Amino acid sequence: SCSGSSSQQQHCGASGPMDLKGLLRVLFDRIDLLLHAATYGKVRPRDDHSYFRLLHAAVSETGGPMPSSFVKLAATLCADQGYERDEQTGRSPLSTIASISKFNNCKTASSLSTALSSSYDKAKDPDKFGYSTHQQCGEIIKALVSACPDTSRIADVNGRLPIQLAIENGHCWSSSAGGGGIQAMLSDAPQALSTRDMTTHLYPFMTP
Repeated sequence: SCSGSSSQQQHCGASGPMDLKGLLRVLFDRIDLLLHAATYGKVRPRDDHSYFRLLHAAVSETGGPMPSSFVKLAATLCADQGYERDEQTGRSPLSTIASISKFNNCKTASSLSTALSSSYDKAKDPDKFGYSTHQQCGEIIKALVSACPDTSRIADVNGRLPIQLAIENGHCWSSSAGGGGIQAMLSDAPQALSTRDMTTHLYPFMTP
């Protein structure tokens, strides 16, 4: 875990959770504990120092999803985890958040052209995954890309890039509130636009 032993700290960024002080450190450690319990169905014993990918759990349907403010903090403190693929899902945290498709807040982008040309409105009702708006999801995507540059180039076990998953699942290019993560991923990996999806064999701009 990011909040565990010194050997685990090497998996986090230069300013890891050990640098947190006071109440913030206590809250971070408790969230780490709860995410582990939600992910594995049990509380980790105090003497268990096995490696736990907190950043993956924070954006997953199983462990999280956590509020965007916490994910931003975790992405900064545990940036190294952004480059790792989860053994169970074969996805990086960016691919995990890009694969979320349930939104009640706005019209979804059925294609890259739709994402580029449409404006999206913020809604108040949360979706089943806990992210109430595309803006929140977009903020997390931008936080992950900022803390972990070049992760938009990391494909999952099926050879699919995060931007391909995001377009397929109706993420926004941008919104009136400043959300949307497709633009951030494309800026992070421009070559993705000319990369075929290994599952559909389509380029991002051809996704129906």
